[in-house]
Amino acid sequence: MRFADPTSAEEAVKLLSEESGLAKVLAGGTDLLVQMKSGIIEPDLIVDIKKIPGIREIIPENGGYRIGAAVSGSELSEHREITKFIPGVVEACELIGSTQIQGRCTMVGNLCNSSPAADTTPALFAVEAQVNIAGPSGNRTCSIEDIPIKPGLNSLKKGEFITSIFIPSRPKLSVTPIASSNFLDNSAILSGGQFGISMPKYSDIPLNTCLLYTSDAADEGLGVDLGGRRI
Repeated sequence: MRFADPTSAEEAVKLLSEESGLAKVLAGGTDLLVQMKSGIIEPDLIVDIKKIPGIREIIPENGGYRIGAAVSGSELSEHREITKFIPGVVEACELIGSTQIQGRCTMVGNLCNSSPAADTTPALFAVEAQVNIAGPSGNRTCSIEDIPIKPGLNSLKKGEFITSIFIPSRPKLSVTPIASSNFLDNSAILSGGQFGISMPKYSDIPLNTCLLYTSDAADEGLGVDLGGRRI
């Protein structure tokens, strides 16, 4: 197994594109390292992207924010402006693992792992986030929902990796766990979306929602009723 830590996106793309075996990108590594240790995967090449400029930065942009792919959960939650701008997304990111995991985990890694129980993906979907992707054909942008294909599989092509997440200006989002007990639950299924409600004497209020199902809640059929349909 080879290890590389490129200092530019172009160098990272070249390494990923030219590797004939299994190449994996390392940002936080909280999923990758566990998969390697358990023998699920044996990469021929690991490309650590943390030395790429901007990859660990949170930058205001066109009324929104661009979050680098290697920004950790703890860095996100400690950023005052971003916690005010997208409190629900930060709340969702804080659901990933323990305090130790928060120091390493990233939203991009959570997204690319393509788990049905991904904590941040529904919240990112609800705020209409987009990802910037570097690859052999240059840079491209796509919506969050276009990345996961099925559990454990994403839509990134050979040589591609996500460099950042862009979140446009949106209404505030809140994330509420639905559980049947006060004990620790592991997420089973998560979903996200947005809707509006109309109230007398008020204009239509846009709301974004992210519904989290824990294993207990899923077993007991707990959910939220929207328009007569339980989801």
